Amino acid sequence: GDLTKCDQSYVFITPPVSNWMTEILHDIPEISDAPFNIFALAGAHNAGMNTIENLKISKIDEICRKGCNSYQTEKNRIMTQTCLSAGRFRGPKAVLRSMVNFGMCQKDTITTMLDLGNRYFDFRPGYMLGDDLRGKIFHQHSFVPGLEYRSFLIEVLIWLSKNPSEFVVISLRFSGFANDDMKPSVDVLDNELAEAQLESGINHIKIGSKDDMKNTIKNLLESNTRLIFLNGISSRQASKYSSYSDAYGTADVSTIITALDSMKATPPPGYDYVNLQLQGTATVVDGAILNSVATLR
Repeated sequence: GDLTKCDQSYVFITPPVSNWMTEILHDIPEISDAPFNIFALAGAHNAGMNTIENLKISKIDEICRKGCNSYQTEKNRIMTQTCLSAGRFRGPKAVLRSMVNFGMCQKDTITTMLDLGNRYFDFRPGYMLGDDLRGKIFHQHSFVPGLEYRSFLIEVLIWLSKNPSEFVVISLRFSGFANDDMKPSVDVLDNELAEAQLESGINHIKIGSKDDMKNTIKNLLESNTRLIFLNGISSRQASKYSSYSDAYGTADVSTIITALDSMKATPPPGYDYVNLQLQGTATVVDGAILNSVATLR
């Protein structure tokens, strides 16, 4: 149905699932001879938008203004102008609240997500909007910065080191960036991974790629290849058979269910993996962005 301004709370109580892969391999040993892509992985959309601690109050006005100028559509310009107006009339904390409403997609730490069974992370690494010095890299939701990329990698590496039969898959993308200047090069991202390995002291976990989706689970465990990147950038891009389309610009759940039902049981040839998306892109729904940033609570 239509978006509302009402608060909603969901509570899920489940048995421990932090080692669900390990448990499956223990209970059904023959699965270890199957390719890794036999797994169905729970994933986190915009995984690094679980915090806006890196969005400084003192920089909000500047970032919002640059974000406003970077957009080409009237709807998104109105959205950022609303943020600025809130700051002028109600102070910077109101702008911060609007950025929470607009930008945050997750509420848990990466470690908690992993403990809850999540194994696929949609992470969008980019420079801060207007960062001419090319400093730190954060998850970027349009122009709102989330978790620092290197901190994300360190947290994943530490968790994997404590869970030696589990895997993590990361998909790096630049989707939705306010400006192309925010996109780091592949070499810069590779260096961030190397620095994360150095800072965490964890360099024994080998890094996998889309080719490892067809490798057997047994081979991956024996080689300790347990952090796999399915990058949506550069020549390393992994092709995905996805349920996502422009129809996801909705707040009507039936539209998404229809999209999922239309997926083929056997993916067409040429795809590296299947991606079933459950979230809608409500920000393109008329009034959604304005209601989000204007609801300052």
